[in-house]
This record gives sequence, structure tokens and C-alpha cells, in this order.
Amino acid sequence: MRFVFDPRPRKTLTVLLIATAILTVFSLCGVYLKHAKGDPMFYRFVPVFDLDREGNIPNWFSTLLFAVSAALLWAIASARAAAGDRNHRLWRALAVGFVLLSIDDAAAIHESYVNDLRDIFHAGGVFYFSWVIPALALLAIIAPVLVRLWLSLRARTRAVMAAAAVLVVGGAVGMEMIEGGYVDVHGHKTLTYSLLANLEETLELVGQALLVYGLLLIVRDEPERA
Repeated sequence: MRFVFDPRPRKTLTVLLIATAILTVFSLCGVYLKHAKGDPMFYRFVPVFDLDREGNIPNWFSTLLFAVSAALLWAIASARAAAGDRNHRLWRALAVGFVLLSIDDAAAIHESYVNDLRDIFHAGGVFYFSWVIPALALLAIIAPVLVRLWLSLRARTRAVMAAAAVLVVGGAVGMEMIEGGYVDVHGHKTLTYSLLANLEETLELVGQALLVYGLLLIVRDEPERA
């Protein structure tokens, strides 16, 4: 029996957004308990649901979204290759890139090099979290490729992908720079920092959910668009 994949973009987006909302509410409850009650652990509830921590439920969810995006990108690349689309190798490369993002998210690789990069670049202020410097350079390099693939999509899908990109990059890089400027002056043990960090992670998760939605639209509506 042949398995037929039946993408349901809207239903998937609804589920992912509900999951994101639940995780955000739980994380904000943890922020309240940490700062109002003065208990940074509160029976392990805070670290388990803190959006700003690694190795917990929100981190697993984010890693899963990157992995799902990678799988969908690979499927799109395969369909484009079968249709003779000369851009299929770019889709394939993008899939590999998202595999690496998933690994980085799970292992917190870029966070582990923040102090080293800060020393190398003698950075501070908005570049306090210095991994954003090579990230911005990498984005500038791959931007032409991303734009080329984006322009090959239908108008509706382009709008979804643009929104996803703004939220993911704006959250991961833009908000990280804002947080860096704040932490460099006030430190990271304040309520303001916790709220900024939760906003960053929420924007990223919503952006990732939109990305999965956009990729499902491609799989469903334009699998062989050359």
C-alpha cells in the first residue's frame, strides 16, 4: 500500500500556534513565580517551561519545528528535482541548513561560544550576545539565494514566508541585540530581561510555525512549480 501525504496547512498552523500560546503562558507563569515569589526553581516548574532555557520542553518544541521544516524542504527539493527545476539544489541546501539549525538549537552550540566571540570582537552593547555578528554576516551572504527561492513562489506563499522570516530573524537576531544592549547595562537577573527573552522566543516560535505552514502550502499547492 502506498502512503500518500495529505498536508493540512491551516489545521497544522492552528495546532502549532495553540502549542506556542500554551508554552508562552507557562513560561510567563514561571517568570512571575521567579520574580514575585523569589524562587528561581519553584519545584522545577520554572526551568522546565522557561522559554529562555535550553534542554526543556519549549527548547524541544523549537528543535522539532526546525527538524520538520528541514524534512519539508527536502521533500520540496525532491519534487522540484523531478520536475526539472534548476533551483532544486538550493532547496536541498536549505534543507541541510535547517538540519544544522535543529542540531544547534538542541545542543545550544552558538550560545556556548558567546563569551569567546565577545572577546574576539571586543563587543558590547547590542552585540553583547556576540554570536549575532557572524549570524548577520551569514544572513548577508545567503540573502540572494533566499530571495531567489522566495521569488519563485506564488504571491500568497511569498507573503507567509516573508512574515515567517521577519518573525524568526527579528526574534532570534533583532530581539537578541536589544536584550544584549539591556544586559550589558543592567544584567540578566531582572524582570525586564525575562520579559524581553520571553518575547524573543515567542516571536521565534510563531515564526517557525508560520514557516511550517508556508512549506506545507508549497507541498500542497505548488509541488512541481518550476
